[in-house]
Formats: sequence, C-alpha cells, structure tokens
Amino acid sequence: MSSSPTVFRSPIAALPSPVRDTWRTGGWLRLSWPLAIGLLCALLVCLLPGTLGHTPWKQDEAYSFGIIQHMVESGQLLVPTNAGQPFLEKPPLYYWTATLFAHWLRPVLPLHDAARLASAFYTGLAAVFATLFARASFAAARLTDRWVLMTLALYLGSVGMIKHVHDLFTDVALCAGVMRSGWGWGSAWPR
Repeated sequence: MSSSPTVFRSPIAALPSPVRDTWRTGGWLRLSWPLAIGLLCALLVCLLPGTLGHTPWKQDEAYSFGIIQHMVESGQLLVPTNAGQPFLEKPPLYYWTATLFAHWLRPVLPLHDAARLASAFYTGLAAVFATLFARASFAAARLTDRWVLMTLALYLGSVGMIKHVHDLFTDVALCAGVMRSGWGWGSAWPR
C-alpha cells in the first residue's frame, strides 16, 4: 500500500476566493489616513453625545447597572448577579465588557458613564461590520463606494441604533454579532 504524503492546508485556503484574496492583500482595510480619521471622527460624533452625563434611568439600565456594579465591586464575573439573585436572562459578554470599561475608567468617569461606553464600543464595532458587510454585498472595490457609505449612514441613522447607543442595553452587543455574521455571509456569496 502506498500512502500519499499529508499536505497541510491553511484554514484561509478553505475560504471563498473573494474573501481569501482580500484577506491576503489586506484590501478590506485600505483607507487613506485623512479619510480614516474623518470616518472615525464622524463615528465618534454619532456615538458619544448623549452617552455620558446622565444617570441610569431607563428600564433596562437599572438591572444592567446593578449587574455591572456587582461585578466591579465583588469581582465575581462568571454568573451575572443582581440584588443577590443570579440573572441568566442575557448572556454576560456585554456585562463583562462594561465591567472592563468601568474598571479602567473608574478614576476618570462615574461608574455608570464608564460602563455605558460599552454600548458605544459595540455600536462602533457593529458600524465597522455593517460597512464591511455592505462592501461585500455590493461587491464594492473600496470602502468609500457610495453604496457602502449610504449603508453606513442608514445604519447609524436608524432610530433603534440612535436610541440604544445611549443606554446600558445588552442587545447592542448582539447587534454587533449579527453584523459580523452578515459580513461573513456577504463575503461568502459567489460573484
């Protein structure tokens, strides 16, 4: 019996060719510095005003902040706990991220404002993935294609995103995950 030698194949080789080619060349990240800085400033203008400077007063913010405060004070990160009871209704990724922001920015910002920056972080991440999803779906050659920029503007201007970016709301992290999977599906479509 003859056996053929085992050939190692990179996991990138299994990706569809449009994704594989942009992965190798870094084409999905090509931006000029002035444009990248301009897009970052526009994203910050959309995300930061209204995020800081108010106490947790929405219905979801009260229990979310209770969980985050418990994680910061007790160091118990595994099971989200609110008022001494385990709270397993939502996955803990958002709470962990908010706890990190609260811990890092505790000397500079009030605890609730620092924790609320997790919503801005996940909304910014979702905006990046929405842009990449639009680029893959429209087969745009550049991130500055008008269809890509219109998709980004539509996403950031939607009422749901404007409202929830300013709250301690766990579904913002879910939205970032959905946009990430959308980018994956958009990249896998044959052209």
